[in-house]
Amino acid sequence: MSARAAFALVCGAAALWCALAAAPPLLEHAGHGAAAGWSRLPLALVCHQKPQRSFLLAERPMALCARCSGIAAGFLAGSLLVLGLSVARPGRAPAFPPRQLLLIGVLPMGLQWGLTAAWISKSLDGAALRAGTGALFGFVLAFYFLPAVAEMAGDLTRPRRAPQRGEAIDAVPTA
Repeated sequence: MSARAAFALVCGAAALWCALAAAPPLLEHAGHGAAAGWSRLPLALVCHQKPQRSFLLAERPMALCARCSGIAAGFLAGSLLVLGLSVARPGRAPAFPPRQLLLIGVLPMGLQWGLTAAWISKSLDGAALRAGTGALFGFVLAFYFLPAVAEMAGDLTRPRRAPQRGEAIDAVPTA
C-alpha cells in the first residue's frame, strides 16, 4: 500500500469518526432511538459522553464531548492537509515534525483542563474553548500519526529476504 493510499484511508476513518459523533442526535431526532443508542457505543470507549459537556445537534447531545469533538475534527483537518501535501509533492515522504510542535498542540489543552480541574478558573470551562484546544491537539497529532502510517505502509510492502539457515529472524535486513 502506498503512503498516499494509507493517508486516504486514515482520512476516511477520521471522517467516519466525525460522522459517527453526529449520527446519534440525528437518529434520535428522526425517531430511531435504538439505533442512536447503538451508534453511541463505539465512541463511549474513548469519551465520557457527558451531555452537559457536549455540543447539541438537533437539540440533542452529540456522541462525543466538546473536547473529543474538537480532537476528531482537528485530526481530520490535519490529515486532509497532510494528504493534500502528499498529492502536491509526490515522491516526498512526510517527515516527523520536531517534538516541540507536539508540545504546542497539547499544552493549551492540558492547561485548560488543569486550571479548570483545580477550580482556579471556571471561565476556562466553555465548550468552545474545550473544542478549540482539542482541535489544535488533533490537528498537530495528524502530523505525527500520518508519517508513522506511511512508514508502516512502506514496511508492509517492502520485499524481505528469507533468513538463512542458522540466522536469527530479527537479524534479516530489509531490502
